[in-house]
Amino acid sequence: MPAGRLTCFSIPCRRNDKYREDLHCFLGMLSKAISTVKLALTKPVDVVRTISYSVVLATGLAMGYAFFRGFAPGHDADFVTGYKNMYEMAQRQTVLVETPTGSGSGFVIKRLNDTATRVFVWTAAHVVSDVDVCKIHIIFRTGDHKAGDAWFAARVILRPHNVDAALLLVDADPGFFVESRFEFATPRVGTPVFHVGNLLGKIFDGSVTAGVVSQIGVHPDDPTWPWDVCDQTTTLIIPGSSGGPLFSNMDGKVLGICVGWPQIPGISFYVPTRALVAATKGFSWTLKGDVCPPDDLLNEMIRRAELPKKSVPDILKEIIKSIPAPPAPPSDDDVDCSG
Repeated sequence: MPAGRLTCFSIPCRRNDKYREDLHCFLGMLSKAISTVKLALTKPVDVVRTISYSVVLATGLAMGYAFFRGFAPGHDADFVTGYKNMYEMAQRQTVLVETPTGSGSGFVIKRLNDTATRVFVWTAAHVVSDVDVCKIHIIFRTGDHKAGDAWFAARVILRPHNVDAALLLVDADPGFFVESRFEFATPRVGTPVFHVGNLLGKIFDGSVTAGVVSQIGVHPDDPTWPWDVCDQTTTLIIPGSSGGPLFSNMDGKVLGICVGWPQIPGISFYVPTRALVAATKGFSWTLKGDVCPPDDLLNEMIRRAELPKKSVPDILKEIIKSIPAPPAPPSDDDVDCSG
């Protein structure tokens, strides 16, 4: 049985004066055009006049369709996509990634194979650097209110080389998730962007921050610099944001994965999609298209992505290191021999 999908609806807001003006114009044109068509059916009329009013009828119907779709003239549709505010849609595409040692952010893609629709989450590699299994937390929202949440298990399925990114396979019904789409064109400096992430973890989950693209291709002459390819943005990215998407403010598509900041306000970094394309050769389905490999190949990818197992001596060494040192024995000077 195909997996169910959750469908949410909302009605776009319109300015009342413009709403009445557009509606009055549309209804007037429609009424006049219908009257002319009725007249043409009852007695002969001028052919040119009939054709002209037929055009008016078609135009009126087109305006009506546009009006009720939410894109009538004068409607504020700059940040609305299919009945949804673009920022709210981006919130639904973003998840919290939690591990035993910390948390970060991620965003969803969905792919179909010969068995079912599978749910995947892109995040930063350093968020899951020490785990093979993690938890995915999603928030259900009704308008601007949180209506509930849910947790799902996930496994790391891909750790591309030379890029701070990782792909997770989520064990969940795809109907709970809204997927993102990628933008592969390199944005120009000054392009408006925004980020949705879990700032400071669960404390400010699903927070939206906005900015612009500051630089394309940042690589300081510093041997400790952790990223081979990254771009700079003014968007706020702090602990908990890592792994979250950087969206284009133009169409809501993902430009890259947010990865860090130097603790200086106004300077943040993200791995752009061009770096992901270069790092996922042979796995292009993780970025483009709507299908993925069958489950047996996905399971093989999970096996190959597993971290090396630690030997018993290594585990014992870590346990010994974690044991606090015993207190130093008291010296002669510390012993009170009086009395």
